[in-house]
Amino acid sequence: MDCLAQKLDSLLQSEAAMFEEARNEVEEIKAELAAMKSFLEDSEDPKATHSKSKQTHVAQVRDLVYDVEDIVDEFIHHRSKWQSSSLGTFSGYLRTALFFPLLFWERRQIAAKLKEITSLIKAIPERNQRYHQALIDDQATRNTAVFNAESALFLKEEDLVGIEPFQKQMVEWLTGGDKNPRRKTISVVGMGGSGKTTLVANVFNSPAVKRCFDCAAWITVSQSFAIEDLLRSLIKEFGIRKMEQLSRMAYRELVEMLVDYLEPKRYLVVLDDVWNANVWSQIKVWLPDEKNGSSVIVTTRIHDIAMYSSSSEDGNNVYNVKPLDKNKAMELFCIRVFFSSKKCPPHLQSLAADIVEKCQGLPLAIVSLAGLLSTKRCSVADWTTVYQNLQWELSNNQILQPIGSILLLSYYDLPYRLRRCFLYCCLFPEDYKIWCGRLTRLWMAEGFVEDEQANGVTPEEVAKRYLMELIGRNLLQFVDSELSVNDRMCRMHDMYREVGLTIASQEKLFFICDVGNPAAVSNEDDSEHHHHRLSIHRASKIHKQDVLRLMDGMSRIRSLFIFPSNGCCHFSLSELDCTQFRKLRVLDFEEAPIEELPDHIDSLFNLRFLNLFATPVKRLPSSIGRLQNLQTLDVVGTKIQALPKEVTELQKLRHLFTGYSKRTMARDCDGLHGIKLSAGSDIGTLKNLQSLRLVEASGHLVKQLRFMTQLVVLGITNLKGQAQMNDFCCSLKNLSLLQRLTIGTDNDVEILRLDRLGRSPPLPRLQYLSLFGKLDKFPRWICSLPSLVDLQMHRSCLPVEEDPLKHLHQLQSLSSIFLNNACQGTELVFPAGFANLKTMALKNFPGLKSMTIADGAMPGIKILQVSSCTNLKTVPQGIQHLNELEQLRLDIVPAELVESICGPDRRYVQHIPLVRCHYYSSSGKYIRKNLF
Repeated sequence: MDCLAQKLDSLLQSEAAMFEEARNEVEEIKAELAAMKSFLEDSEDPKATHSKSKQTHVAQVRDLVYDVEDIVDEFIHHRSKWQSSSLGTFSGYLRTALFFPLLFWERRQIAAKLKEITSLIKAIPERNQRYHQALIDDQATRNTAVFNAESALFLKEEDLVGIEPFQKQMVEWLTGGDKNPRRKTISVVGMGGSGKTTLVANVFNSPAVKRCFDCAAWITVSQSFAIEDLLRSLIKEFGIRKMEQLSRMAYRELVEMLVDYLEPKRYLVVLDDVWNANVWSQIKVWLPDEKNGSSVIVTTRIHDIAMYSSSSEDGNNVYNVKPLDKNKAMELFCIRVFFSSKKCPPHLQSLAADIVEKCQGLPLAIVSLAGLLSTKRCSVADWTTVYQNLQWELSNNQILQPIGSILLLSYYDLPYRLRRCFLYCCLFPEDYKIWCGRLTRLWMAEGFVEDEQANGVTPEEVAKRYLMELIGRNLLQFVDSELSVNDRMCRMHDMYREVGLTIASQEKLFFICDVGNPAAVSNEDDSEHHHHRLSIHRASKIHKQDVLRLMDGMSRIRSLFIFPSNGCCHFSLSELDCTQFRKLRVLDFEEAPIEELPDHIDSLFNLRFLNLFATPVKRLPSSIGRLQNLQTLDVVGTKIQALPKEVTELQKLRHLFTGYSKRTMARDCDGLHGIKLSAGSDIGTLKNLQSLRLVEASGHLVKQLRFMTQLVVLGITNLKGQAQMNDFCCSLKNLSLLQRLTIGTDNDVEILRLDRLGRSPPLPRLQYLSLFGKLDKFPRWICSLPSLVDLQMHRSCLPVEEDPLKHLHQLQSLSSIFLNNACQGTELVFPAGFANLKTMALKNFPGLKSMTIADGAMPGIKILQVSSCTNLKTVPQGIQHLNELEQLRLDIVPAELVESICGPDRRYVQHIPLVRCHYYSSSGKYIRKNLF
C-alpha cells in the first residue's frame, strides 16, 4: 500500500494537466488507501477475531487495492510509452500529433475505471464504520501459549529427551563453574516450540541448583506485558506479599520492597518468553547485584534480545537451542506414542520416520503429533491420512492447537511489512533451500520493501535488513554458515510453513499447484483464479499446455514460479499470449525446462524480475529492451552466448547476472566463464545497475565501467593485454561502492596484472575478492582493504617468495580464505595473526610437503580444509594450538597422512570434534570416513 501511495503522489505531481475528474478520483482513492491500510493492519491483530462477513470484507478491501494498483500501473505504462516516442525529433512530434487522440482515449478509459473503483469503495458503509469497528478481544491463542509454557515446570525428567548437554552446562554456570561473583544473565534462544522453556524448567527444578540459591522466582513475560504486573508477579513468586496486598501499592513502593528483600540474598530469576528488549532494561533495575553469585535466565525467540540480555559481551552466556537430531527425535516420538513399549512396530517404522522428519527436530511438533497419533489405530492408513493432511489437521484438530498457537505468536509479533515477506517464503516447496539474494530481490519486485532512498538507504539494504530480522527471530534459518549473506541459503521450518500456508490461503496471497500430488494444493476449497501468484511444484511432467491451462483465467496473476523435479520435459513458452498477463511482475523459472521465451515479452510492461537461472534458454528476444520496469535479469548457467544490445535500454535494471558463477560451479572451481555483450552495447548508460556479473571484458566495456558508479557487485572475465588491464584498473578506482569483485583471465598463460591499482586502492567497502588467473607477484593493495572478509585465489601459481600468507595475516576483518593452486613451493607457514579467520581452505598444492602453524595464528578458526595435496604426508605442525577448531577436512590426501592421524599423531588432533577424510588406500580403494 505504501508503494501504491507513492505512485499516486508521483502521478498527481507529474500529471498537472490531467483532466480534473481523474485528479479528483486519484485524490479520493489516496485518502481511502490510508484508511484501508489501518483497517487491514487491525484485521491482522492477534487479539481480534472476525465473523465470516468481516473476513469477506477484508478480502474485498485487499482486492480493491490490487485493482487500483493495476490501473495506476497501466496508466504509467501508457504515459511512459507516449513520452518515449516524442523525444524532440520531427518524427516524434509527428507521432505525438497522430497518436494524441489515442492517448486521450486511454486517459478517459483509465479515469472511468478509477471512478468505478471509487464507487465500489463508497458502496461499503461509511469509512469510520468500515475501518474502525470495535474488534472482539480474544486471548485464546495467547493464553494457550502461556499455559503450555508454564506446564513445562511440572514435566518429569523421564519425559524429556536430548537435554543432557544443556543441563550439564547450565547447572555448571549456575552453581559456581564461573568464578565471577557478579550477577550473571544467561540467555536461552531458539524458535518457538524448540523446548527452551522445558529445558530451563528442568534446570530450575534441579536439586543441585535449588541448593545454591536462597530464593528463586519464575515469571512468564509474553507479548502483552504490563511492567507493574510483572513486578507484582515477581514479588508474589518470591512469597514477599500476596497479590491482593500488592494491588494497592504504587510502583516505587513495589520496587523498594523487592530490592530490600533481594539485597542480602543469592537469588535466581527466570524471565520466560521475552519479546521486547525494553523488558530487561526495566527489570534489571529491580534486581540488585551484590556480587554474591545471583543469576537471571532469559528465554526468547529473538537473537538480538538474547545478546542484549546476556551479561557476557562475547555472547558466551547465550545458549542456542538446537533441533533434536534424528535419533533423539525418534526416541521422543516413540515415548509419546507407544508409552510403555517405547518401540515403533516394524510396519510403521518407515512412516514414523517420515512424520518425525516433518517435525525437523522441533520438540513441540513431535510431542503434539505423537499425541494425535496415540489416539489413532496403529495402522498405515490412519497414519498416512494424518501425514498427508497435516495442514488441515493443524487448523482443525484441537490436539494440534498448541503448535499453531505457539508458532503464530512469532508471526503476529512481526512488523506488518515483515509478515508479507514471511508468508511469501511459503510459496517455495517444502524443504526448499532459498538463495538469500534471490529472496530479497523477489521482495523488492513484489513491492514489499519500504522505500528509504530519501535517507540514502538502497532497497537492497532494506531487504537484507528484513531477511536478517526474520533470521534473528528464528522464523527462517541459514543453511550454510560459511558463506556471505547473499551467497547463503535459508529455509523455512516445515511447521512454520504449514501454519503460514493457512494464513496465505485466507489472504489469497498465492496458489500452489503440486503436479506431483494434484490433490495437495494450498487452497483446496477455493478457485485459483482469485489468487495473485501461481507456484507450480514438482513439475516433472509438465508441458506448455499445462502451464497455460493453470494460468487460464488468472487475470489477477502477478507472479509465476515453476519448481521442477528430476526428469523434466523441455518445453517452450513462445506461444504464450503475454497480453493476457500484462500485470505479471515476477517470472521465476530457476532450473525449469523452459527452452524459449515469447518474442512479444514486452507486453509484460510491469515485469520486474526475470529469473532464467540454469534453464536451457538459448537467446533473449530483442523486445526485452522494452521491459522498462525490469529490475533483475538472471541468465546464469543458460545456453545464451551473448546478450542482445537492447539489454542496455533497461534503465531500471539493478541486477544483471550472467555467465557461470558459484551457483553453477563448486566454490573451488578452476574456471570462470563470462558472457559477451553484443557489439554496440552501451552498458555505461545503466546508471542504476548494482550488480554486473559475469561478463567478458572488451576494450569498450572496461572503459565504460568508470561511469557505473553505483556498482556494488562486479564480475569480469577474459581480461587480456596490459592496455586492457590498465584501463580496467583506472575504471575500478571510480567504483568506491564495490563490495564484491571477481576478476579473471580465461587461460593459464595470461598474467593478471593489476599493478595500476597501487598499494592503497579506493575500495573501502570491498568485502569479497576473487582472483582467477596467473600472478607473477602478490598484489600488495589487497593488504590495504579494510573491509575484506573473504578472499579467493585460483590458479595464481605464485612463486615461493610471494607466498600470500606472509601478507594476509594482518588483515583484521578477514574471516575466510580459499587458495586453489595459489602458490608454488614445498612448505606453507602460517605466521601469528589472522585474528578473525574462521575458515581456511587449501586445494591443489601438488608440491606441498609440510605445513607449520605458529602459536598465535588463526586463534578463532573453526574449519580447516586441505584438498588434493598429494605430497602432504604429515600432520600440520602446531595444529594443537588451534583450540577453537571444530572441523578438519582432508580430501584426496595421501594414506600416510590418515595413518599418522589415526596413530602416533592422534594426540595433536584429538581436541577437534570432527576429522573427516577422503583418500585412496594403498590398494587404490577410495575411502570416505570420519576418523572421530
